[in-house]
Parts: sequence; structure tokens; C-alpha cells
Amino acid sequence: MTNEIDYALMLKQLLDTAIKNEASDIHLKAYSKPYLRLKGKLIPCGGELSAQIVRNLIYQTMDDEQKDFLLKNKEVDYAYKPSKDGTRFRINAYTAQGETEAVLRLIKSEVKSTDSLRLPPVINKMATLKDGLVLVAGSTGSGKSTTLAAMIDYVNRNSEKRIITIENPVEIVHRDIKAVISQREVGGDTDSFATALRSVLRQNPDLILIGEIRDKETADSALQAAQTGHLVFSTIHAGTAEETLKRFAGLYPADERTNVKRTLATTLKGVIVQRLIVDKNQDKLPALEIMFNTDRIQQAMLADADDLDGEHITKVIAEGQVHGMITLDQYLMKLVSSGVIEPQYAINEAVNPLTMRQALHSRGISE
Repeated sequence: MTNEIDYALMLKQLLDTAIKNEASDIHLKAYSKPYLRLKGKLIPCGGELSAQIVRNLIYQTMDDEQKDFLLKNKEVDYAYKPSKDGTRFRINAYTAQGETEAVLRLIKSEVKSTDSLRLPPVINKMATLKDGLVLVAGSTGSGKSTTLAAMIDYVNRNSEKRIITIENPVEIVHRDIKAVISQREVGGDTDSFATALRSVLRQNPDLILIGEIRDKETADSALQAAQTGHLVFSTIHAGTAEETLKRFAGLYPADERTNVKRTLATTLKGVIVQRLIVDKNQDKLPALEIMFNTDRIQQAMLADADDLDGEHITKVIAEGQVHGMITLDQYLMKLVSSGVIEPQYAINEAVNPLTMRQALHSRGISE
């Protein structure tokens, strides 16, 4: 008889539980119970785990190169495919107080359509632009990657395009329908976003997806590709369209920002800002802010390249519904008016809660 732990079986049981319960994430932490995130809430799953058990469970998902990277850099992103059914996990492993921890995000194997995600038709319009830069913004876990995958799927089903994605890691795998798609994973297929982007223009793309813009070099490459006749999709962490513009420019040194803002004003085609909310049935759906780079938006961006007038840009978005634009608060109001979410929830999620409360009251909607 032996007391040796079967880590492979323990991991399988944990992953199977997460999949069965449709958890979005699994949290593994030393001297803690595993936690599943179910509909936004953290729920314990099983008993407390020692640091050694947590570390060995995480190592079950890694190859030797990933282990070495973690030991050297204290954190690593990678994808893990536990079975042949297409289910994948996006994993971020890291150290905290000297112990190994990880968050495993369940990536559904099927590619969801924009309709099934309850995204408005204008998102398909943005997916079919000819060239320029489209940014999808939001916080971690807001569904940015899922929305981009749905946009890629729309292009794939409707256009004979050459699509190249550069991701860390590849989350949702696309199969060629009308388009020809190559998906490259940082770490496995290329050393870095910057390395992949240096050669991507020689791979004859029509559409390039960059998993995330997080540094000046990647931002430069995205702008260059967008200026040379390619459509470029990417993500960035920001909470509003105005903040997205500032965050992009903020990747550059102060003495370069004026020129970058001017380049962005002529290259950017649209911004989608997304957060995940829950409706009255406790089902998730996106709440969006959508900005197209119309003449008025471009004028607002160029008016003062040293200090973008966020209030003015938000005003232009609010007045640009004929072009498919909408602010986050306008979107929340539409969801309240159509009976999808509760008024109080809209107030809680609003960029300007006081203004939202006043707008609801003016329409005779009580909290």
C-alpha cells in the first residue's frame, strides 16, 4: 500500500468538476482550497492543499520549457489541452510569497458567433473594415478575446481572407471556412509578439490579430501594419474609449506622444470597450462602448494631440448613434429599457452613476 498522490488523477478530477459546473476559472493557491469562479463568484472546491500539492498539480500542466521559464521569470502564460475533445485552459502560473500558484481559465472549444454572444450587428460591420486598427478594450476577464474570436469567425464565414493571429497563448482554435487562418503562439511558434510582427507582413495577411498591445514595440508594429493596407485587431486594458486612446499613447515616452496621437487619429478605425455583466436571469452578456473614427472623432483627437479631450470624445460618441456609436452608459440604459437588466444594476455599472440615476428617473424608471 502506498500513500503516493496521483497528481494526474487529482488534476483531472478538478478540471472535470470545473467543466461540468461551467466554471470560468480555477484558482490554485498554497495552503488554500481550490476555488472555482461560477457566474462571477468564487466557490470552494475540495479541501485545503499544501504548497507541494499545488505546485505538483500545476507542473502537471507544464512541459519542461514552461517550468524553466516559470523558475526564471516567476510567471508564465501558456495553454493546456487536457483531452482530445478540444477543451483548453489558458493558464497563468506565478509565484506569490515564494510559492507557486495559478489561475486556469476554461476556454470553450466552440467558436461562438457574434449573435450567440449577444453582440450588436455593428460589431460585424467593424469586423469587415478593409484596413486600419481596431482595439477591443476592457479589464481582465471582460471577454475581449471571446469577442475578437467571434469577429474572426464572422470574417472566416463571409470572406476569402488571409488571417494571421499572434497570441499568448492561442485560446480559441479556428478552422478554415472561407478564410485561410494561421494561429501563432508566443513561446511555442515564435519568441515574442515583436519577433512575430517583424515577419508577419511577409506572410501575405489581410487581417492580423495581435493578442494584446502592452509595449511600445508592439504598438509600433500594429500601427505600421494598419498603415500599410492591413486590418489589425488587438486588445488593450482600458475602461472607456477615451481611456483607450490615452493608454495607447501612454506606451510611448512623453516626447513621442504628440506624434503617436496624430498617427493614431488617422490610423485607428474603431474602439470596442467591453465589460461582462449579468442579466435578470443571471446569464452573462457584454455591455459595450463603441466608437468609430468618424470625421468628428478624428477632429477631436487632432484638436489637441498633447492632451486628448476625453469629455469631448465621449460627447461625440454619445451623439454618434447614426454611425453605430454608443457610450457604455447609453448601452446600459438600452438594456434597462428592454427589460434585460435591473435599473439598480445599471447604476452600479455606469461610468457616471449619478447621471444614470437621473436619466432613469427622467424616464419614470424607479430603482
